[in-house]
Amino acid sequence: MKNSTFKSVFKQFKKKFKQLNIETTDTNAKKSYKELESAYKALEDYKSILEKQVRQEIKKRLQHELLMSEKSRYVTMGEMMDAVAHQWIQPLTLISMYVDTLKYELREDKINKDYFAELLQSIDKQKEFMESTLNEFRNFLDPINEDSSFELNKIVKKSLNLIEDELELNSIDITFKKDDEIVLKGNPKEIQHVIINILNNAKDAFKMRGKSKGQIDISIKQKESKVSLIIEDNAGGIDQLMLEKIFQPYVSTKKAFGGSGIGLYMSQLIMHKHNAHIVAQNSEEGARFMLNFYKE
Repeated sequence: MKNSTFKSVFKQFKKKFKQLNIETTDTNAKKSYKELESAYKALEDYKSILEKQVRQEIKKRLQHELLMSEKSRYVTMGEMMDAVAHQWIQPLTLISMYVDTLKYELREDKINKDYFAELLQSIDKQKEFMESTLNEFRNFLDPINEDSSFELNKIVKKSLNLIEDELELNSIDITFKKDDEIVLKGNPKEIQHVIINILNNAKDAFKMRGKSKGQIDISIKQKESKVSLIIEDNAGGIDQLMLEKIFQPYVSTKKAFGGSGIGLYMSQLIMHKHNAHIVAQNSEEGARFMLNFYKE
């Protein structure tokens, strides 16, 4: 019975009992009324204490989840900064080479206008690539937290753009099988956070096991009212005992390598926030993560 309903019933009962209390001279009835009134007051006091404790616990939990979210974000920021640094190495090397070539041509007075223009165009191309990478990184870190409609294919592609050089550096091949244009409602940056976290976990699994050649397969499947984003690797899978508690806070398969154990926990919270679900299981060769979104 809801509290408001209970109060209403008790008021009616109290009114009837008051009438009885006035009309009767029965001492036991009067005593029962006083005991009932005292019990109700004690119940109200106890209820107030419980409500206060519940509010305090909810506040503590929200603060804890906020702290976990911030910690997870900082961990991801560190990984993303490493990814951007790796993506910038090649264009910076090329720009440096082009500049050295121009210096040599000028010093030797062998400058050719067409060749000069070609080198400048190449420098501009590398500069645009670096700006594009930086903008992707900046957009990912943008604190604006608004829900909107987004295409799942594009979010996967954006996630890959940010870390594909890092994956290539670790000899990890990616295949992405796109489905028809699938539009979902939610916060695209948070979903991108989940995807990048899973991809980084796969990358770390390859490194931990010393596997020289890795493969990550990404696919999107749509069935009736459910859309599934599947990320599967061939890194050897997750220990069964660890698999059963993989989404709990501070549980990590890479503690010895500095893993925080909050990435998948926060991913699960993000998915629940989007009325979605994340599933982890082992495949024949590795781990498979399924992000299941349910259309309204």
